[in-house]
Amino acid sequence: MTDRRPSASCLDGASRWSCFAELLLRLSAPLSTMVLARLLIPEAFGLAAAVAMVLSLIEIVQDAGFRTFLIQHPFRSQGELERATAVALTSTLVLSLLLCAVLLLAREILASWAGMENAAPALALAAMSLPFSACSGVMNARFRREFRFRLLFRVRAAEAFCPLFLSVPLALCWPSFWALVAGMLGRTLLRFFLLARLARRERMRGLHLSFDAALFSEMLGFSLWTSVEFFVIWLCGAAPLAIVGRMLDAHALGLYSTTVTTAAQIMATVSAAFLPVAFSAFSRVQDSTAELRDSLLLFQRRMAFFLFPLGTGVLLFSDMVVAFLLGPHWQEAVPFLGAYCAALTFVHSICHLSSEAIRAVGQPRRSAMLHGVYGVLHCGLVYWAASRSFSCLAWVSVLSCGLFCVIHAVCLYRLLGLTAGQMIVNMRFPLLSSLTMLGFGAWLRQGHDSLLWDAACALLCISVYLGLFALWRNSRQELGDLVRMFRGRKGEDGRCMKPNFGEDVSTPS
Repeated sequence: MTDRRPSASCLDGASRWSCFAELLLRLSAPLSTMVLARLLIPEAFGLAAAVAMVLSLIEIVQDAGFRTFLIQHPFRSQGELERATAVALTSTLVLSLLLCAVLLLAREILASWAGMENAAPALALAAMSLPFSACSGVMNARFRREFRFRLLFRVRAAEAFCPLFLSVPLALCWPSFWALVAGMLGRTLLRFFLLARLARRERMRGLHLSFDAALFSEMLGFSLWTSVEFFVIWLCGAAPLAIVGRMLDAHALGLYSTTVTTAAQIMATVSAAFLPVAFSAFSRVQDSTAELRDSLLLFQRRMAFFLFPLGTGVLLFSDMVVAFLLGPHWQEAVPFLGAYCAALTFVHSICHLSSEAIRAVGQPRRSAMLHGVYGVLHCGLVYWAASRSFSCLAWVSVLSCGLFCVIHAVCLYRLLGLTAGQMIVNMRFPLLSSLTMLGFGAWLRQGHDSLLWDAACALLCISVYLGLFALWRNSRQELGDLVRMFRGRKGEDGRCMKPNFGEDVSTPS
């Protein structure tokens, strides 16, 4: 007795709406920031960032991995799924109330730890949003489990414009960091009310308070390791920054942290759109190694189609990207940003998909250990490189991405029998087209230094990349599949995935 496998049209529809939602968020965030940056002083953004940093760590603890369990676990019946939903909702709600009380009592200490004593009142207000965030997470997990990404797109679309319609008017009337905090809290509350309305309309069952000790114990075994994994991932990002800040000066720390964060945000434009769908798909085929391997290779090809030209484009036009995103005072970051984005193409197409597959088969402990091993090695390399120079630190950080890929490639071979050579062959068309685009773009930009010419070169490089895909039959078929994915099918209503507990369906419909 299993859940129904997702069909090809189901995966296409889910991927399309997830991509649309991510693109909308990526476009609206800079727009809101550009407007608010002209209304508020930098200190306001610093205080809001301190609040966001503390809340991000608390939300990792609050989740406790129960949302991931709801998506991943193969339930035997609809009643079991509803009981697990109720237990997850009760557990996360109780935990969020406890964290809310801790945050209220320790707000002064946490604000001081974050280096922003003035943020204590905002932390107290933000604590009130934790129960709403807990309930939203459970409802979101249920929709993701059933591949209802079209419904989630509506929620994400409303979230995307919430800061623009809430923070901006408040900043005009009251120019302080409270406008930014109101935007964060407004997004949380809006997400809760929209998800609650959709859940009621779709008659989602299991959204009530209930507790089952045996079921809670089963969920906790999986969920605790998932939380440990998320915390280790957070630590892998925070620890190198602490090392660089201790070994180098504030200028180098700002240069390093901003470049790494910017590169991650650029590449996450693609991966953040596909990974939620990939995890849901991997979870539904976790009992079949062959189907799981085929699903991973499918998502890897689709992500590589966008990731490789994006990373190559940033490498080619890193000076333009830095000037547009960061400004003229960040020229030292140009070579680092380009090389780091190019390295992240492999990290996102191999390591991130590997983590989702490992978690989908119910082995979050293995994923946490992998990230832990990499974190120790990476921090050691960062410490060694930072003791020499910033240039050494930049190149070691790029090479460290290769180490991360090797670790995950070994794990994928042990888990699925998938070799590094098979993955390279799977991504051969975007890889070869991107390498050709790199050589062509480098040749075009020789001896030219004008914005108009650079824009023309960028368009020509895109044309070359897409043109090369038309040379081979298999690549033309992949390109056609991607076009059909974004065009959609007539009459599709997003109800492509219904739980089917009454019969065993072993092949995709």
